[in-house]
Amino acid sequence: MNKQIKKWVWTLSALALLGLAFGGSVEASAKASKGKVEDKKTITVGVNPLRDQIFEAVRPYFKKAGYQLDIKVVADPAQLNEATNDGRIDINFQQHEIYLKQFNKNRQGDLVVAGDKLYNQAVGLFSKKYHDLKDIPNGGVITLQNDPTNRDRGLKVLVDAGLVSVPKDKLKGDAPLTLLDITDNPKNLKFVEVSGENLVKSLQDTDGAVLNGFNIAKAGLKAKDALALYKRKDNEKYAIILATKKGNEKQKWVKVVEDSLKTKEAVKTVDKISNGAVTPLFEGKK
Repeated sequence: MNKQIKKWVWTLSALALLGLAFGGSVEASAKASKGKVEDKKTITVGVNPLRDQIFEAVRPYFKKAGYQLDIKVVADPAQLNEATNDGRIDINFQQHEIYLKQFNKNRQGDLVVAGDKLYNQAVGLFSKKYHDLKDIPNGGVITLQNDPTNRDRGLKVLVDAGLVSVPKDKLKGDAPLTLLDITDNPKNLKFVEVSGENLVKSLQDTDGAVLNGFNIAKAGLKAKDALALYKRKDNEKYAIILATKKGNEKQKWVKVVEDSLKTKEAVKTVDKISNGAVTPLFEGKK
């Protein structure tokens, strides 16, 4: 073998070794990148005020499953969804599926339901001033939550209580009710729409407010204190769910979050902090 041929053989051998080295590095890098998803060690959960107590109660469950739990409390539901949508928060526990779909539509979000529907929420008309519907005065002020689905449900509470009327086709239709749908208002009630976090505060200055779930407890009330409750058969579609960014829903850590909310500790804490206004939909507590 002459010197020129030996040089070519050496060059080809060197290139082959380099190829193996870089190929191995790329493969190792790909595995490491994949591992970052599968080997998640800290789960960041977003909740509204009060619900953080639920996750504090189940923190040992996460530790036993091999995860650290980071709880972020955000009062505004839309902001919490934004933080979940852009990845600052991994998963949140605050809403029903209809609200989630509205958020995706209005904010170009990409959130999905993660797991089962978990907890049902009582919804009703409450007052700090009156204990009977007939005592609501003419010209009284009632507050409603200002997002379409909760406004719709609030108006249905008022319709079923006989305080206002709307056309039957509107009541049975898919489109959410609005104040413009009211055709009869015998007591000339005035309606004020406020954000979810301000709904409880509004009770101090108004004659009543339509509250749901944990907001009932925040107001220092119980479901039995309602002047009128939402009793329609479709109440379960408003159950509280977990929401996460699309693509996360099949991850192992999402199942850990879901299962944590089905433990006896979670159920007991939910009952306590909601004054019994939020109840589990699942059977068999873990």
